[in-house]
Parts: sequence; structure tokens; C-alpha cells
Amino acid sequence: MKDHGVVGILLSADAFHQAFVPPEHFLRVRRLSREAFGPQNVWASESPDEEIMDLAAIARDEHRLGEFVRRHPPTLVGAAQRELRKFFDEHPIAELPHGTDWRDPCLGPDCAVVFSKARIWELHIDPYDNIQTNCGIILGKATETTPLDLLKRGPGEANEIVRIVCRGGPVALAEMARRRHNYVLPQKACTRCDFCYTVRKFLRPFYPDVLGPHEVYTA
Repeated sequence: MKDHGVVGILLSADAFHQAFVPPEHFLRVRRLSREAFGPQNVWASESPDEEIMDLAAIARDEHRLGEFVRRHPPTLVGAAQRELRKFFDEHPIAELPHGTDWRDPCLGPDCAVVFSKARIWELHIDPYDNIQTNCGIILGKATETTPLDLLKRGPGEANEIVRIVCRGGPVALAEMARRRHNYVLPQKACTRCDFCYTVRKFLRPFYPDVLGPHEVYTA
């Protein structure tokens, strides 16, 4: 990877990933990545090896997993929403807290910071050439544009769905779904992302080129 121009790497280690990937795989890759790229270019958990090894056991224990999920709340999208939502309390839609994100401590009622070209945290190119922010909203096609060009134009203007969530958050998206497609708003949700994902699952058949890939929205 280094010989092909990769300058750094991000590695995930938690009870969600280690339910499927042996912890020793992470430990080996963390060690080799630090040797190849230097510690300053490896973004990964700094937890001791024994704590990483315990993650697989946490994943197999429903009680410990629930405690872990509440201490380290994931973004409730895709498999995380389908499988981990049960560990969180629901709130009336009008009372959903703005919440925080581990990448940004001051999220507001909209989602502009997630798509801001000055503050966007990540862009993904998935196996279908979709450029997305890892939340299931497609910003463009890698065969038609580049991440750099997308950033220059501003991800927040990529398409109508993005513009709606940037300016009004999930409430505005739900209102659009109600107005255009007779969506019935839920009474409660766990988080804003949980609410947004629920709305987007409903909207996906109407906007398959923007809400995808399909794995994010199917069990």
C-alpha cells in the first residue's frame, strides 16, 4: 500500500467490528501500519492489547455489549441502527437532543457540518463507485468526478437530499417525504441519525441514485 502512494491509514477496533473480525487481526495490522507509515499517520485505538482482545467477548455478551454501546454510541445507520438501536431510549421527535459526535462536539439541529467542505471528516468510495460520507447519502460517482473536485464545489450542494438535510436536518427531510410521498412521521426516535435513517429508508425507492448503496438500507 505504501509503495502505491498510501500515506496513512485508519483502523477500527470496537465491539461492533470485533464481533466478526478476530481482535488479533487488528493488533497485527496496527503494529505493521505504525512500522510502515509511522505512528503519526496511523489513526487507531491506543487501547492496550488486552483490552482489544476483550472486545470479542463483549460482542458475545448481550449485557456487556449494551453497556459498551451506551458508553460508545454509534451512528444509528445501517446495521448499527438495525442491531443496536434496542440499547437506547426513544424520545419524542420534537424533543430529540442535538447530540454530539465523536468527530465534532457541537452538532446543531441540521447536518451542515457533516457536508461542509471546510469541516467534512470523511469521504468514502464504495465498491459501486459511489462517493459518500459513510451515512448512505451518495454525493457523486467516482467515474464522473473526483473527491477533490467534489470538495472544491462543496459537498453540501451535491444534490437535493443533501441540501435539505444541510439546511433543515432530518425534520426537513421528513417533511419533504410527507409532502411529496405521504410519509407518516414516527412519534419517537432514539437520535437524530436514527430518525434520519428511518426517513431515508422510506425515501430510498424514490431516490435510489442518491440513497445508497443498497446494503446500507437492507437487512
